[in-house]
Amino acid sequence: MKKILLSLLLIVFICNINDKPVNSQDFNFSEKDKAIAHYNIAVNFIKRGELQKAIDEFQTSLTFNPDNTKAYYNMGIAYFNLNKFDKALECYNKVILITPNDAITHYNIGVTYSSLNKMNEAEQSYLNAIKYKNDFIEAHANLAMIYQYQDKVDQLNEELNILKKLDPGIAKRIVDAQNKKY
Repeated sequence: MKKILLSLLLIVFICNINDKPVNSQDFNFSEKDKAIAHYNIAVNFIKRGELQKAIDEFQTSLTFNPDNTKAYYNMGIAYFNLNKFDKALECYNKVILITPNDAITHYNIGVTYSSLNKMNEAEQSYLNAIKYKNDFIEAHANLAMIYQYQDKVDQLNEELNILKKLDPGIAKRIVDAQNKKY
């Protein structure tokens, strides 16, 4: 990858010496190379907090590689951070269509549904995440909080028992929060 980047920089430098403007038509990049380039540009926009520009680049990347789950996933995160939850769900669901056992994406779907106050859908998404990664602490914790919110005591206690084994500190914080509720 470094060799490709250095080669591209050298080409750009040489082209600029002649004051000739450089554009993508001057090069014969493969579809895969174009997809990777736009994906990497999008990631850099994310790092700089320029989320809409990142989304635009992820979309361009997907025109060259429509099965790039990383592009859909990261575009979902960008949409989520822009409070465009429906768009985030669209992106996450495209990831699930391609890789249905992706626990982290199921978890993010749950977080997004929770943000929309759709607790039944969030619950199902957390259960899906746990189905594919049974020691997923965050999914268990969020599921416990949903059960707490819905006053589903039996399910809450079941999740708390699991959390006590996985991370006793998180289980204690949830119990403390429950005790403050009453």
